[in-house]
Amino acid sequence: AEETGNNFAITIGGKLLQKHLAEGTLFGVDPNGGQYRVVSRDVGVRLNNWDRVRASALTAAAVSSFGFGVSLALLIVGAIQWGREKKA
Repeated sequence: AEETGNNFAITIGGKLLQKHLAEGTLFGVDPNGGQYRVVSRDVGVRLNNWDRVRASALTAAAVSSFGFGVSLALLIVGAIQWGREKKA
């Protein structure tokens, strides 16, 4: 839960989840009806950020492809110029 602090905050009853965990004021109920104190290892976070990851990967691929295209075009132009100079 600590790694998500820059993106969002989870509050329960107006108090941050981290504060509940530090103070030991958060309890859960097991399947048998018994109470237990919730600790940080009981809390999990799943971020649905695949859209940002995919956009970042596509941007990197587009930039790399553009660079490759420019390099290839310059190589072809250079080869043509070299061939023309060799003929003359």
